Amino acid sequence: MKSLLNRLSEGLDSLKSEFDNTATLIREQVGKLPVLASLERGEKATRAQLEKRAQEAEQHVLGQFSESTTLKVVNPILHELEFALRTSEVEHDPLHDPNLANACLPELNSEHWRNLTETAVCHVYRDILATPALHAKARLGPEDSRWLQVLLAGKL
Repeated sequence: MKSLLNRLSEGLDSLKSEFDNTATLIREQVGKLPVLASLERGEKATRAQLEKRAQEAEQHVLGQFSESTTLKVVNPILHELEFALRTSEVEHDPLHDPNLANACLPELNSEHWRNLTETAVCHVYRDILATPALHAKARLGPEDSRWLQVLLAGKL
């Protein structure tokens, strides 16, 4: 268990480092934009000008990200959790979703992401699942509770 927690901690440290690097890149790129230079000189700008400049800055940063080598993936477990929480049992029962059972992220070349995700979800929902009075507050319907119990079997 200690080894798993160490790997989880190392993985989270690595992600934090990646996010910090990305945040630094964004701050550097935004600082280079002419809009901030002109505003720092005390020039007044209308709301329309600010909105236009903000949109230009957003496009510039998005362009930088699209050119980067950062791997972008959608975690299917977290995607399913988010979808399950915003739908009712009638709209969607996650245990009947055939796509999640075969979910994989071939871009990552391992299944380590799955264990990390399940462990994180377990830490977040363990106490909530054990206390039915908290289900409504956490927006867990009966179908969500059943799915989480199955997903986290052996971890709870």
